[in-house]
This record gives sequence, C-alpha cells and structure tokens, in this order.
Amino acid sequence: MKNFHLHLLIVYILISATTFTITEHQTLFSNLSETEDVQPIISQDYQSTAESYNLLVFETIQQDEFDELLLVNTMNPIRVDINSMDMLAITSDMSIRSKSEEYVNPACLNSLEQLFIDAKNLGYDDLIINSAYRDYHSQEALYNNRLAANLKLYDYETALAHTDQYVAMAGYSEHQLGLAVDISSTDLYRSYNRLEDIPSFQWLYENCYKYGLLLRYPKGKENITSIAYEPWHFRYLGQPTAEYIYMQNLCYEEYVNRLKDEEIITFIDENNESYTMYYIDHLDSYDFFEMGVNINNAINISKLDSSSYVIVVWNHYTN
Repeated sequence: MKNFHLHLLIVYILISATTFTITEHQTLFSNLSETEDVQPIISQDYQSTAESYNLLVFETIQQDEFDELLLVNTMNPIRVDINSMDMLAITSDMSIRSKSEEYVNPACLNSLEQLFIDAKNLGYDDLIINSAYRDYHSQEALYNNRLAANLKLYDYETALAHTDQYVAMAGYSEHQLGLAVDISSTDLYRSYNRLEDIPSFQWLYENCYKYGLLLRYPKGKENITSIAYEPWHFRYLGQPTAEYIYMQNLCYEEYVNRLKDEEIITFIDENNESYTMYYIDHLDSYDFFEMGVNINNAINISKLDSSSYVIVVWNHYTN
C-alpha cells in the first residue's frame, strides 16, 4: 500500500482542521435521536466538511496501489497491474529447503516468516513452500502442461474439466497476486497426499488465520469456489479478515457475498479488538462521512472485485 500512510496523514490533518469532526457529527445525531420528531438542520459547515471528507477518502482509495483482498476466481479475473519487480524473495527457513527461490507479495512476507518460525519452535519443522508468486506466462505454461497431460488420459471435454478443477487459467490465479502459497511437507516433498494426517498440517489448519492466512479451497465448498479441495493452497488476507472467515467457517466467496448483502460487518476478534468491515459498491455515491467511516483507523483499503471496495477499520478494544 504505497503512499497509504501519507494519505491517511493528509486526511487526518485536513479533517482535524475543521470545526465539525466525525465525532461531533456522531454525537450530534446521537443526541438528536433521543428526541422524537426532531429534524436536524444541516449547516453549510457540515456540508462542506462532509464533502471534503468524502473527497479525501475517495482519493485515498483511488491512490491505494495494492489490493490484498481482491477476489480472484473463475468469475473475477485479475484486472490490476501486478509488477513482478515488487515481489520479495522468501529468505527464512521456509525457502532454504526449496529447490528454487520463491517470491511473494511484500504484504504477506512478514506473516509467512513468523508462521514458519513459530511452527519450527513448536517442532513442526517440516513445512515447506512449493509454489508462491507466478507471473502470467508461468501460470499459462502450468495450465497448458496440465491440460496436455490430462489429454493423454481423457477426451478433450473431460481433460479440460479435470484441469480446471485444480489449475486456474492465466489471469484467474491468486498466485499472480503473490498472495497465495502452496505448502507441503518435507516428508512428502512435492506430494500433497495425506497432508491432513501430518501433525504440522493439523496445527497449520487450526492456526493459519492468526497469521492472516486462509485455507482457500476447503473441503465441502467445491460447488462455491468451483475448485476442488486443495489442502495445500493458502491465501493471505491479513487480519482480521482471515480470522473472521475462519471463525464463521466460510470460504472467501461466501464472505464476499455476505459482505455485499450486509454492507457493514462488525467483528470482535479473539483478542477482544473490535473491527468494522464496510462494503463500498460505488465510490462516487458513498457517503463516508454520514456512515461514520473513520479512515484514520483504516487498517485495510482494498478493491474487492472489478468495481467494489472493502474498508476494514479498527474500532477499539472491548472489555
């Protein structure tokens, strides 16, 4: 999120300079709500501040340069520019055992490294990343090779269906974001059979959300994700999104659909911190000021699909 903190600072300074803040706005309407049939008078100061705030939030979102919550699937191709030069090499123990160097998006590198450090400290030192970032051409080659192998076993339609179950076409793979990793075990190197029976993976499944990761294609959700169960494929979404999805036993498509339906989701995590997730359908028609979206506490601003956005705001600690 290049320049993200700079834009938040600008928002904070300009909004703080006005005489009518979000807090005062919320307090005003809270007080008015205690008296029935009272219609608030919208002053020019309010209108000016609301317009300024909405414009600044709009510009902050537009200039946010990476979308780590972007939904990518068969219905939502990647429509953002991904620069391979922005990817960082995995430098911890998780890459030392790899035959080739792997790269990931900077947004998830620290979390992945911490996960592998913690796993090793618990005695789970067999975890290994088999695949991470892939550019368009690498994804295209992978798909074509799998299809060619399947064509030796099946007719074209069946081979295509088998390929699509496990490999995304170029332009439709989360690996191109640098936010997806395929994890295996050194005991089963480049084999994903029996992963569920390995203690390290049992720990990984139960704790991945703490590191902002989600098992992307869970068992029993195949009809929703349109991808076969993949016990090795993890997607970085960050906190608290990954924890919310894990606790609600959802796949990512279900989360996105719920967010679109409810538009605002408030969630208290296991550390008693409160967050609010806002679904923004059309930027130019959304009144951030009226809805009380505190952009200064935003921890994630991301495009969700081709036209909509999500803003995740930290609220406060709860008792």
